[in-house]
Amino acid sequence: MSKNELQRRREELPGSLNLRERTAALAYEIYLTRGGEHGRDMGDWLQAESEVLASLIEEQPVPSRSDSGEAEAETTSENL
Repeated sequence: MSKNELQRRREELPGSLNLRERTAALAYEIYLTRGGEHGRDMGDWLQAESEVLASLIEEQPVPSRSDSGEAEAETTSENL
């Protein structure tokens, strides 16, 4: 996924309290997992935000490739 596509999808996501709560909870888990070392809060937040957004993006339906004029490829776990 391109950087522009990720930014576009991020802007489409609601700025809900739930999104911030999920990010905060995960950032705190990351902080605890690495031993509670202070001074890395921004890194913890960005990592958590990235993981939360990635999980939300995966939940959204992916646009069909035929919408952009390309042939649509269907892949299932059986074909892998």
